[in-house]
Amino acid sequence: MTTMEVRHGHNGHAAEQGWPAIGEGVLNLPNPATWAGAWVSAEDVRRVEAENERLRAELRRAELDRDTAREEASTLAREDRARNEAACEWAEDNDLCTQFERFCEAYGWQGRTSDVEVVVEARVQVTVSLCDVPRTELSSQDLYDRVDEDAVREEISEGRYSVVSHSVEDWA
Repeated sequence: MTTMEVRHGHNGHAAEQGWPAIGEGVLNLPNPATWAGAWVSAEDVRRVEAENERLRAELRRAELDRDTAREEASTLAREDRARNEAACEWAEDNDLCTQFERFCEAYGWQGRTSDVEVVVEARVQVTVSLCDVPRTELSSQDLYDRVDEDAVREEISEGRYSVVSHSVEDWA
């Protein structure tokens, strides 16, 4: 520690203000409560240190309480998921109706799920290029007759279409 100045401090006692020497670094500074002892009475330093220790102990207790609460919340969530899964299994085994799903929704549980295959009728639009069409064959019927279904399938398989409408016809 390098001494920067000497002067009379609190209550007429000599006090030195020190700065860290080259290479000591900021992390090696002494505890500010005791370092300031030259300007603060020893009784005040002890009182501040005691208060610091009390606050540190209170912080440790709060951190422990927080960790305990997190563990309890995690345990309760795990137990709730297990109850939800057991209730879904029981509902499935006992052929319960959609009332069970309503119950689950009301209490924030996940209801049962099913994998379903659905037959969908869809109307799509694709653009197909027709080459060398005589000007005399530009009616809807003439153009319809020229459209090759393989060209339509290719446009659909390449993803070049837009869905105009769809409806569910059947499910299993």
